[in-house]
Amino acid sequence: MQAFEAAAVRQFENEVLASAHRLVPAHAAFVGDERLREVARLGLQRAERYGFTNRGPARFYVDLMLLFGSDFDTDPQFPWAAQALTDTAASDQMVRAERLWAGAQDFLDRADGPNGEFTLDALRRVRRRIDKARNEPPADQAGVLIELEQLHPHRWHAIGEPAGRAVVARAAELAQPYASEAGALLLFATLVFLLGHGVAGDPQFPWVAAALAKEPRATPAEVIEEVRSAWAAYLAHVVL
Repeated sequence: MQAFEAAAVRQFENEVLASAHRLVPAHAAFVGDERLREVARLGLQRAERYGFTNRGPARFYVDLMLLFGSDFDTDPQFPWAAQALTDTAASDQMVRAERLWAGAQDFLDRADGPNGEFTLDALRRVRRRIDKARNEPPADQAGVLIELEQLHPHRWHAIGEPAGRAVVARAAELAQPYASEAGALLLFATLVFLLGHGVAGDPQFPWVAAALAKEPRATPAEVIEEVRSAWAAYLAHVVL
């Protein structure tokens, strides 16, 4: 954030707040303005690492964090982002920002659909079945791959099977301490798939990190139940 003075950082945060409440209003309301300011500062730091020092590209970077998760730049689901951000042939940050925008728009068109309806439908499906997951037997990775494709087929086909396998592999890492718990792998796979591969440390979803931090004081069953309950509370707020 060296390119921004303290007053400019505060103004940048205010602009991010306005953008968040316009772009993802239900999500922004659930996260809260103070947490969104934290996301803005984190995004400013990360954008600067990629050479986005102008206000426009930096704010656009944070917009993508809101849409795809705070770690979208390293998420295997979004290779177009890493390609645009690290394109050494394009030294001009505006050119790279335009390429990043083109990749994001193409992905949103294919995966989210008009007004995000494809993703809203997927979130509604998750919300309807979240209670049933408590009684489901542990699933293997092959079964979870099928579940994700059925959950959000448009997104699944937009990211491709290799990225889908990377989603499940990341979920398996998160679920490993809770592998014996019903639906643990599918729970984490759904979170990684829909909220991003950095969901366990994403300041937009602090309830995930808070639940995981209770280990080893809490039992695996208690941790999974807390994650599931917090996920249900989030869905109840953002999905009509």
